[in-house]
Amino acid sequence: MDGNDISTFAGPGYTPDLDTLGRVLSSEEAIIQDMLRAITEQPGVLFWAPRATFNVSSVLQAGMTDADISSLESIIATLFEDDPRYESFSAKATLTSGTLSVVMSAVTIAGQTITLKVTDDGTGLEYERLT
Repeated sequence: MDGNDISTFAGPGYTPDLDTLGRVLSSEEAIIQDMLRAITEQPGVLFWAPRATFNVSSVLQAGMTDADISSLESIIATLFEDDPRYESFSAKATLTSGTLSVVMSAVTIAGQTITLKVTDDGTGLEYERLT
């Protein structure tokens, strides 16, 4: 899974920033950035995978409620269900006091376990790697 993919989360704490050096990403880094890209880009942005992205911020801005949580979790899981790089994937979302948190857990076919937490309070996204 190594490749010459250009990092689009090269800023501190995986904040969006283009890596203009074009460094080679490890398979783990490529998976992390793929997971982040999948839930932070509008649908249709990736011409080679038009249904592989969904911007979680858009649902918060549209007035997401607690009732929308399970639907959001299903949408996120669907983004990864046909991707052969993942052996398993799950998403757990919570909405507390207007802050949306999404914890994504993946096991790759190489046996890597990666858990990421993305939080959006309406002012911007924060990313945290849990495992």
